[in-house]
Amino acid sequence: MIHSTIAVAVSNRNGIKSVLLSFKFDEKLIEIVKNIQGRTWLAEDRKWCIPFRPDYLEYLSKLFSGYAHIQSKDCDTDTDITIPKEYTDLLKSRRYSKHTIRNYSYHFSHFIQYYNCSPDELTEKEIYEYLVHLAEDSEKSANFQKAVIHAIKFYYENVCHRIIKKEYLPWPKGDHRLPVVFSEQEVKLLFSTISNLKHRCIMYLIYSGGLRLSEVVHLKIEDLDFDRMQIHIRKAKGRKDRYTIFSKKAAIIVQEYIEQYKPGSYLFCGQTGGLYSGRSIENVFSRALKNSGIKKAATVHTLRHSFATHLLEHGTDLRYIQELLGHRSHQTTQIYTHVSKQSLRNIESPLDSLDV
Repeated sequence: MIHSTIAVAVSNRNGIKSVLLSFKFDEKLIEIVKNIQGRTWLAEDRKWCIPFRPDYLEYLSKLFSGYAHIQSKDCDTDTDITIPKEYTDLLKSRRYSKHTIRNYSYHFSHFIQYYNCSPDELTEKEIYEYLVHLAEDSEKSANFQKAVIHAIKFYYENVCHRIIKKEYLPWPKGDHRLPVVFSEQEVKLLFSTISNLKHRCIMYLIYSGGLRLSEVVHLKIEDLDFDRMQIHIRKAKGRKDRYTIFSKKAAIIVQEYIEQYKPGSYLFCGQTGGLYSGRSIENVFSRALKNSGIKKAATVHTLRHSFATHLLEHGTDLRYIQELLGHRSHQTTQIYTHVSKQSLRNIESPLDSLDV
C-alpha cells in the first residue's frame, strides 16, 4: 500500500523553469530522485529541484509508481496557467451538459499544462505533437484521444476563431470492440441475487427499457406511463427526449416500491433526499455480479446492451431498437447484429460435418 505523497510544483524563478519536489523523509524516494539527471537539493527550501519537462506530471507518476502519490500544487510563478474563462462560459452559453463541460475542461487543462503556457501562443505543430504524445501512451484509448481533439478544437475554433488544419488534428482509428452482453438466463440469475426492493426495481427498469445509468437516476414518477406502458426519458444524451418500453413485470415492482418507499420529486432518492448516487447503483450491480458467479467483465451498461441484443434476437426491427435506445445513427445500433446469437444460430461449424 502506498503511504507517501510527493507535492509537485513548477517554479519559474529567475527565468529558469524547473520542478520542485517536496516529501517526508523516505530513503526509497530519495534513491529514485538521485537517479534523475540534473537534480539538485535545495537545502533552504528543503525541496528537490529537477529540470522542467512538459510531461512532468506523467513522468513523475510513472517514475514513482508503486512508491508515492503525485500531488500537483499551484505553480510557484506569476504566470500560473489556467483555462480561459471564455472557454467554459461559451460551453455554458451553448447549453452543453455539465458532464461535457467537465470533460472538455479536464482535457483542455491537461493540454495547456503540458506546455505550461497560454494556449494562444501554441502553434499547430505543437498541438499535433501533443496528440502524437497521447497516441504513444498505451494507456490512452482512441476514444480518449478523440475527446481531447474535441476539447482543443472547440477552443481554437469557437473562442479564438482560428481554424486548425485537419492534418494537425489526427483522428485516431477506433478499436471496434464489441459490447459485453448477458444471455437471458444470466440476466435472470443476476436479478435473483438482488433482494433489496429498491435495488431490484432500479435494475428491472434499466433492463426493461434499455436505460442509461444517468437516465434511471433522473427518473420521476410522472415519467412512468402505466396506461400506455411507456417510460418518458427527458433530456437524455444529446439533450433529447424519447420514449421507451415499460415492462409489465417492471411496472408491478415499481408500484410496490412506490407504495413502500413513497419517493419525492425523483423516483429514486438518496439518503438526504437528493438524486440517488450513480456510484451506489454501480456498487449494487458489482455485488450482484459477484454473487451470481457470472465471470463476464460487465457493468451496469451491460444491461442496456443486453436489452438491445435480446430485442434483436426476438425479431424486433433494428429501426425500432434505434428509437428505443435514442441513437442518432443506425450504424451505432447495428453493432448489436454482431453479438446477436440469431445471426450465428444457423451456421454450422465445419468440425461438425467431419466424420471424426
